[in-house]
Amino acid sequence: MAKHSAAGINLSAFGVDRRPMLAVATDVGDGVITVNLSSMQAFGGKVKQMDTLDDLFARWRKDLLELPRPIAVDVPLDWQGLGAREVGNAARYVWQLTHRPLDFAFYHDAPLTDRIGAFNLRFAELLQRSSFKAGSDFIEVSPAACVEFFDFRGSYKGGKAHQSKKGGWKADDSTVSADRAFAKVTLELGLNMENTLEGKLDSADFDAVCCALTALALVSGRPTVKGAELSQVLTERCARRMTLEPQDLGVKTPAPQNAHALAQPYWQAVLITRV
Repeated sequence: MAKHSAAGINLSAFGVDRRPMLAVATDVGDGVITVNLSSMQAFGGKVKQMDTLDDLFARWRKDLLELPRPIAVDVPLDWQGLGAREVGNAARYVWQLTHRPLDFAFYHDAPLTDRIGAFNLRFAELLQRSSFKAGSDFIEVSPAACVEFFDFRGSYKGGKAHQSKKGGWKADDSTVSADRAFAKVTLELGLNMENTLEGKLDSADFDAVCCALTALALVSGRPTVKGAELSQVLTERCARRMTLEPQDLGVKTPAPQNAHALAQPYWQAVLITRV
C-alpha cells in the first residue's frame, strides 16, 4: 500500500513570536504516523514595506512547491466577505465586522488584526497571483477546533510541555494552565518526540502538526468535519459564546470553503522528529 504524505504550516505564527513551523506527516501503517517538524525557512526574516511582491512571493513559492499536497494552513483561504460585505448580508453583531463565524466560534484572533492581518493579506495575494488552488493545493484547518472535537477542555494556546525519558508528558510550568492543558493534549493524543533526550513541544509546534494530520486524513480518504456539518457546529458554538439558543442567533454561520477539522484521532501514535 502506498504511503500517503501531507504537509501543515502554522502560518498564524508569522510575525507574532517566531517564524512558522512546517510539519510533514506520513502514514507508515499500523496506526503510526511519522512527522518531520522544522522551521519554515521561506517565511523567515523581516518583510519591509518597500520590498517588491514579486521578490517576496518568489521566496515563498519556491519552498511551497516542494511540499506534498494538500498543504494545510491555519489562516483564512475563504474570507467570507470580511471588509466588503455584500448588499443584503448586513452584519447584526459587532464581531461580524472583524471575525468570520469560524474565528468567533473558536476564539481565533481577528484575521485582519495587526501583524497576522498583514500576513494574511499577503498570503491571499500570493494565492491570487499563482497557480495554487484552494482545495487541491491548500486547505484551511483550525487546530483549536480539532482539539475541542477531541473533547479536551481548557485553552492549550501558548502552552509548553516536555516528554520525560519514560515517555510521559509534563507541563513546563505546572502553575500555568495553558502548559497543563497542552501536556494533557500531547499525552492523550499519543505524541512522541523521536530524536531528543527530553523532547520539548509547544502549542505552535502542535498547530503545525495538527494541520498536517488533518491534511493527511483528507489525502488518505479519512472523514473530516467540513461544509454543512461544520456550519452546524459553528451555529451552536457562536450561540453558546453569546449565551443564546442556536435558533435565536439570527445570522448565518457558513463554514469557510475548503476548511476541514478532525472529529477524532485516527492514529495510535505520532512520532515527531525535529529536522
